[in-house]
Amino acid sequence: MKNLIKLIILKSLNWVPISSQKKFEIIYKYSLWSSDESRSGRGSEKDRALNFASSLKNIINNYNISSIVDAPCGDINLISPIIQSGEIKYFGYDIVSNLISKNIEIYGKEKNSEFHVLDMTADIPAEVDLILSRDFLFHLSIDDIRNVLLNYISSGSKFLLVTSHVLSGDLKANGDIKTGDFRFMDIFSSPFYFPTPLDSFHDYSEKNCHNRMYLFKLQDVAKISFLSH
Repeated sequence: MKNLIKLIILKSLNWVPISSQKKFEIIYKYSLWSSDESRSGRGSEKDRALNFASSLKNIINNYNISSIVDAPCGDINLISPIIQSGEIKYFGYDIVSNLISKNIEIYGKEKNSEFHVLDMTADIPAEVDLILSRDFLFHLSIDDIRNVLLNYISSGSKFLLVTSHVLSGDLKANGDIKTGDFRFMDIFSSPFYFPTPLDSFHDYSEKNCHNRMYLFKLQDVAKISFLSH
């Protein structure tokens, strides 16, 4: 019943004339993505982090990654060991100011880490080796996905590691939504048609849906026709 009430509140935000920043702040404040562990949603729960953390380390090692933009960073449940190692220059960006303040309070003194409030639909992140975009684009409208990808590219960064869904059953992907909602997203199908990835790994699964992370050169993503519309 609690999760049903949260879902009703979440859907009702689609019809309230507020900014995307205010919407995501409300979602964070009231934990509307229905996780008892993480206000950033079920994908940030620690039991879903084990495979992600080890696979990300492999990407870092195999592609000589020395700097990462995590956008959005959420509560950084997943990536905190990498931050605490101090071996990677880390930029954590999120649109929710209270979340960034909390991350600064907990991790702000860690070597080589920075946290900033940033709207990825409007702002350009730092230039790094790898932009991590996990469990993000499927919460955005089609137009906002285009804006975010263009900003990633404009940063001059080298690689993008991004979530896509592998679906079974009758689930459909890629319908348009209002930013802050959710839909399944297949980045290799219309209207996106991402190129062949350099690498990929399984992240986590839910019923009839497998979340995978795909690695691309951003210069290759820049060539997809979706971005020229």
